[in-house]
Amino acid sequence: MTTTFKTNQAIYVTFALHPHGQAGAVCVYWYLNGNSVTNFAFPVRPYSQSGYSYAIYGQPGTGSVDLYWASTTQCTDRVLAQHVTFTVVAG
Repeated sequence: MTTTFKTNQAIYVTFALHPHGQAGAVCVYWYLNGNSVTNFAFPVRPYSQSGYSYAIYGQPGTGSVDLYWASTTQCTDRVLAQHVTFTVVAG
């Protein structure tokens, strides 16, 4: 798994889904140096198997992405599923 990326490079996170026949949503929150960069919410069909998101960072620093499961794309009842950290260097 790559954990170091250059500025202005697309950083992808891919993930497996196991919704067990239940529709819901994946809520993705991207951070740089502890500050929110962007977030996305994706609807998930009952038998979806995978998904991905990406972000492009214009500044170097310590990045992270949080993946949550929620019942809707409003993400009000989100539950943390995965936290991933990475480094962005000047490119």
